[in-house]
Amino acid sequence: TPAPEGMTDLRGSVQDISEENPATTGKVGINDPCHMVFTSGTTGGMPKAAIVMHKTLVENAHAFQMTMDLQRSDTIYISLPFFHNTALVAGWPPAVLAGAAVAIRRKFSASHFWNDTRKFRATRFCYVGELCRYLMNQPEKPDDAANPVEGMFGNGLRPEIWKAFKKRFYI
Repeated sequence: TPAPEGMTDLRGSVQDISEENPATTGKVGINDPCHMVFTSGTTGGMPKAAIVMHKTLVENAHAFQMTMDLQRSDTIYISLPFFHNTALVAGWPPAVLAGAAVAIRRKFSASHFWNDTRKFRATRFCYVGELCRYLMNQPEKPDDAANPVEGMFGNGLRPEIWKAFKKRFYI
C-alpha cells in the first residue's frame, strides 16, 4: 500500500542506488563495534557512551523477531528516540530481519500514541517501562482498546501496571 501522508516510501528513494555492497563491507566483523549509545549511568557509575557490537544487534534481531513472531505483515511503532538502545537494538533490527515495516515518531506523545498506532496500522510497539505509565495516566477514552496492536516488547514495565494496561488497551 502507499506510504501514509507525510511519510517516505524508502523503496522509491533508493531506486537509483547501487545494490552492490560497499567495498568496506567485507572488513566488518560480528565482534566489531556497530554504534555507541549514551547511557545515563543507571548501573551506578557516571554517564558514559556504551559500545554496541554487531553481534548484539544480530542477536537481538533474532531474539525479538522470534519472541514476537514478527512477520512481513507487521508494523513496529517506535516512539522512542534512536539514541536510546531500546529503539536502536530492540526496535528496528527485528523488523528488518522479518521484512516488517517500522513506523517512527519524531518525539514521544502520550496523547497521540494510540491514534498513531491506528494511523500506521501498528501491530507491535517497543517501549521502556515508564512509557506505559504515561499512557496509563492519559484520560480513559472509549476507543482505548480499539487499536491494531497485538503485542509489545521492551523493558522496565512495572508489574502493578501490566494487568491494568493489558485490560485497558487490549494487548
